Amino acid sequence: MERVNGHFAHSKEQFNFIAHRLGMFNAEYLTAKALPEEIWVCKNWLKSWTTSSRMYAPNPESYIFKL
Repeated sequence: MERVNGHFAHSKEQFNFIAHRLGMFNAEYLTAKALPEEIWVCKNWLKSWTTSSRMYAPNPESYIFKL
């Protein structure tokens, strides 16, 4: 989010509320519910992002922390 207008969270309770709501939003599509068919929904976002990021981190395995 490049720009947010309005009030910002200031307490742990507010951040917990926001995290819970975001989790509920994201979990909505983990079930059999289909993604919306709106033109603005990018269904290939993760693949395009990781492909584009290869120029910045050509060997991502080197960043993985191993125990």
